[in-house]
Amino acid sequence: MTELGSINRIRLNQVLVDFAALKLQIDGIWYDIEARQLALLRLLINHPGQAVSRQQIMDAIWPDVVVSDNSVSQAITQLRKSLQEPKDSPTFIRTVPRKGYQLVADIQYLDAMQTEPLRISLQNAVLSTLSGILLCAFLAWALWPRPPKPYQHKAQLTASPGDEAFLTLSHNHRYLLFTQQDEQSGLRDIMVYDRQSGNIHGIRQSGYDELSPAWSPEGNALAYIRQNAFSCQIRILDLSGPVETWRLAKDKVATDCQPDSGHKKLRWTEGGLYYLDPLTSRLLRFDINSMSEQTSWQQVRDFDVDNSGQHLLLLNQHHKHLRLSYFWQDKQQTAELLRVIPPVATLKWQEAGQRFWLTGQQLLLADIHSNVQSLRVPPGFIQDVAQIHNDKVDELFLSSGNLQANLFTLALSSPAKLQALTSSPNMEYLPAISADGLQTAYISQYFDYVDQQVHQEVWVKHSHKPIATLISSLPEDIQPDFLSWSPQGTFLLLQDKRQRVYLLNLYARSYQPLLTDFTEVSTLYWQDDEQQLYFSALQQDKAIRGRLDLTKQQIDLIDDKENPAIPNPSFATYREQILTMMQQALPEVSQERLEQAFDYMRPALTSTELYFALPGLNQLDILVLNRQSGEVQLLHQLNRCPDNRGLPLSLAVNPEQQQLVISLLESQQNNLMLRQR
Repeated sequence: MTELGSINRIRLNQVLVDFAALKLQIDGIWYDIEARQLALLRLLINHPGQAVSRQQIMDAIWPDVVVSDNSVSQAITQLRKSLQEPKDSPTFIRTVPRKGYQLVADIQYLDAMQTEPLRISLQNAVLSTLSGILLCAFLAWALWPRPPKPYQHKAQLTASPGDEAFLTLSHNHRYLLFTQQDEQSGLRDIMVYDRQSGNIHGIRQSGYDELSPAWSPEGNALAYIRQNAFSCQIRILDLSGPVETWRLAKDKVATDCQPDSGHKKLRWTEGGLYYLDPLTSRLLRFDINSMSEQTSWQQVRDFDVDNSGQHLLLLNQHHKHLRLSYFWQDKQQTAELLRVIPPVATLKWQEAGQRFWLTGQQLLLADIHSNVQSLRVPPGFIQDVAQIHNDKVDELFLSSGNLQANLFTLALSSPAKLQALTSSPNMEYLPAISADGLQTAYISQYFDYVDQQVHQEVWVKHSHKPIATLISSLPEDIQPDFLSWSPQGTFLLLQDKRQRVYLLNLYARSYQPLLTDFTEVSTLYWQDDEQQLYFSALQQDKAIRGRLDLTKQQIDLIDDKENPAIPNPSFATYREQILTMMQQALPEVSQERLEQAFDYMRPALTSTELYFALPGLNQLDILVLNRQSGEVQLLHQLNRCPDNRGLPLSLAVNPEQQQLVISLLESQQNNLMLRQR
């Protein structure tokens, strides 16, 4: 038996475990893991083929603390969750009834090799040892996965203010279609880059908003969307002659669509024309000749399909995550590939049925076996990507640049003018206002050019102080989703998209995880003395209600208790309750548009009012609903409505309703870049 004592790296099945770094690598991605979970894993590894009893676990993991059997169960549950073990088929840890837990995973020791005493001569021993070392070194060199060769800068193709998006290469790879947005009007025009001449030509500059150009399968026509505030059309443009004359070509209307500010998308395949309607979240496939609807998919956030129409990628909302699936039309088979944390700007095949791109805050290349790698590209937000990859050339076209979001205050007594609360070049979002209305906490996200990493920090801005205060930096794997103050302003409560909970102490300027023995934590709220935190969660797949006493560091399970009158975003039913209020107050607005409004900017709720935003094509309305009378009033109107790119924009209001804080995407500057390797 090999004791794990001094060994720091092992492989369990396909999971790489680094005990020294407190990390796991799963599907090419590194995750943090708690030291206690690794201690438990080490204990199981040191007893191969044996069932380790609960008492052995308690003696080894909690040697100086009296704990219950429930602590062992929770520790095993958390370890299984970290290893991403399927619930119905244990591949790492098996429960042995009335005995304990047994490690059943395949173990590969990477830092040391098992040795057995061999009766050989000293000379043979030395030769065998050297041969083994050389062979292992060669195999490690030959088989160890290498990071992909980085792309090098070749050219910047555009430099105008605004935004370039919807990158689409022609099938012969000569032409690259894209849209270019005017910074002042917000309208987009269709452009084409000729790789042969290096020139850029305008195809459609009509004074309408034109987007999502899509090549026909033969490459002799393109479909695109034209819209304004009153109409939306899918149009077909025939292309013939030199590229310089394409702007003169005639087009025709294929069908009507609904004008909307959301993420519309077209793909033209041999199997028909695919159109994503952001208002209904429906993906439609039309017969290109009759434009009759052939097939549809529901609750789709993004998609991509190859030229044959056989291989379809679907991105669906799943709680606070996005679920990515692969649908093979020919076999009518669907497989879930990944669960992705927003934002995702673009989903696109790199090789149909094999590999695909995910863009946003990173450029990710993944495959249908759920392997993911991050490519090193220029810092910033990656809006879109297109690639030419063959034996002769490997070129990467990127629409990348900076996104800047800041916080603004709106005085409810005179809401005519927004006042800047922050003005940094970072992404600042998730505002939370203290009970006295004097302090605003928020998340600030930025890219560090030194270590080439995205960082997130918690800051607090006091209304009487000119400079904000840094409270704490956050680890890379925390993706904040909910931030709130304790009643007396001593603590901040943070929940991430994985429903993990953290407590930030404003005096110590530090954070600590809470409720680590539970999963799917929700319904978080304080008692007025801010020493007791109520919550709901799962404990061994059983729904419970609990109360955490911060003074005693003790958790008590409690009977069902009525929730407080004011739900917050940690509540599982928050979205449903808010949408019900909005639908009752605005019956003339479609349910789809109200759902889109909620997803665009998270509303703020008080005991008497609901504050929410209603996006339009070129404007954003900030509204307030009186919950008692049902009356809706316009507070403020912005004459622009930028695409939020899936970013967590939100509203916040202090309980005494002195002011409203809004996170707004203030600047989106992308340029078209060409890189090669």
